[in-house]
Amino acid sequence: MAFQDEMREAVKRRAVVSVPEGDSRTKQSQRDEADVNAIMRKYLSTGLVPEYRAGQYGDFASGTDFHTALTQVREAEAAFMALPSDVRTAAKNDPGELLEMVTDPARMDEAIGLGLLPDPNPKQVSDPTRPPSRAPEPEADPPVSPGGAIPSQVEGAERVET
Repeated sequence: MAFQDEMREAVKRRAVVSVPEGDSRTKQSQRDEADVNAIMRKYLSTGLVPEYRAGQYGDFASGTDFHTALTQVREAEAAFMALPSDVRTAAKNDPGELLEMVTDPARMDEAIGLGLLPDPNPKQVSDPTRPPSRAPEPEADPPVSPGGAIPSQVEGAERVET
């Protein structure tokens, strides 16, 4: 029995008391909603269990992990910073504002003017110093031998230029 008492004394734990310094960061506005005594008083007086917000359960494994999401955000910031300064200024140096600009139909002209969106009605400007372009002429079909094979595919056949 003496051995057990010695072991109990050896592993006896002391309570740790933590005294917060400064203002508490705990929201006191929700004190009554979280107090079990207040919840039971409400239940005893009304007969109803107060509503509470249940946790959200589901399979979220297919979502993006933190590292991937952070990488995407950093790449988006780098792409935004690579834009010309006048574009960033028009977007108030805010990538979210830029996204709103290119998706808002009322600001489409501004986005087109900055070169962020293609002009749906491009103006044809002809250059008098440049000759009109011609489409390349299609190549002629290769000659076919009477057996249906192309001469270059027949073993030992000579190539004949036409």
